[in-house]
Amino acid sequence: PLWELTANLAGKMKMPVPEVFIYDNPCVNAFATGCRAEDSAVIVSRGLLSKFDDDELAAVVAHELGHIASGDTWRMQFASSYQKSMVWYMDFAGARWLVRGTIALIGELAVLSLSRRREYWADAVAATLTSPD
Repeated sequence: PLWELTANLAGKMKMPVPEVFIYDNPCVNAFATGCRAEDSAVIVSRGLLSKFDDDELAAVVAHELGHIASGDTWRMQFASSYQKSMVWYMDFAGARWLVRGTIALIGELAVLSLSRRREYWADAVAATLTSPD
């Protein structure tokens, strides 16, 4: 049923159906992985499957598909790597502690801000796919 739900939602988005996995954990969690839609996966915990009804599960899966369709895994890996490389470069170039710390803080806040915006976007995708309103 989880694969069929995922395939149905992916079809609505006109994207390849990602692999679907269930991991045996009582926590309520789900995530998407893969830098390209063709190589992606949606992973859902057993705890989520046992506690969420069908509509809630559809919203969660649609949210994760929103991340895949938007390329968020790649985007966040790139942003985080860029931020860390800038801090490393400042250290290598002999920048003072205050300069390195300031750049590290600003970069980390920028990455966190991007992450939050991507979460809101995935929520919007999920609402569009699963909510009649």
